[in-house]
Order: sequence, then structure tokens, then C-alpha cells
Amino acid sequence: MFKTILIPLDGSKLAEAALPAAVAIAKNAHAEGKLVLMRVAPDLWLDDAVTPDQLEEFQAKVWHDCQKYLDEVAGDLRKDDLDVVTWVASGDRADQILAVAQTAHAHLIAMATHGRSGLPRLMLGSVADKVVHRATMPVLLIHPDGITGAEA
Repeated sequence: MFKTILIPLDGSKLAEAALPAAVAIAKNAHAEGKLVLMRVAPDLWLDDAVTPDQLEEFQAKVWHDCQKYLDEVAGDLRKDDLDVVTWVASGDRADQILAVAQTAHAHLIAMATHGRSGLPRLMLGSVADKVVHRATMPVLLIHPDGITGAEA
């Protein structure tokens, strides 16, 4: 049984396509089902015109925005009496997803794929592919059918 389910989100509707399946699995686990929503904060690149004090301020705002987004999604899920926790991380997305999965003792990682194939996937890499090949627990990949990049 999948008692703890990690759902990596990036703020897009594409990533949120994994939520319905994860919610259904958590509800099937009854009172034991817990959802862990996570977001990896985007990297900020140091610009010559940005002072270290400004960088710290920008990073704090990015983290705040990530947490605010997760809190909104979690609030909607809690209305259905689901046990939801949130987690913001920074660094390599695949590495952080795997680290949070271990730390949160996740039984399952449920994530959406962005549906890239061919050259775009080779050029950009695939977080989902890295997670699938390195995870020590099952990974459920959801293809966001019907969601276009314009809505992301």
C-alpha cells in the first residue's frame, strides 16, 4: 500500500496533472494516506549588477513564492480531509525529488511528464527519466493529456 506519496510540482498545470491520481491512491489508503507536495525553487544566476544582498532578497522571495503556491494547492486538497505536507528544496530537480522521497519515507513518487520526446528531450534532459532510473520506490508517471503548453 502506498501510504506516503510524493508529488513534485513546478507551478504549472502540466505538473498538477499528477494530482488526481495521487489523490485517488491516497484516498484508497484511507486514514493512512499522506501527500507530500514539493517544489524545487528555480536557480537564480548571479548577475554582475546584482549585489549579494539583492541575491539573498531575490532568493527569499522565490522561496516564499514556492511555499505560497504549495500552500494554496495543499489547502485545496485539505478540504477533502487529506493529510498534506509541503516541502521546498533547491538544487538539481531530480536529485532533490529523490532526496525528499527518501527523507519523507515516500512509498510512491507520482509525477507528470511534460511529454517531450526526441530532440527536445535529449537537449533538455528529462527529470522524470532520471527519477525513474534512480528511485528506490515505485514512480507513477502521468502524461498530461489534453493540457497544452499554452496552459502551463
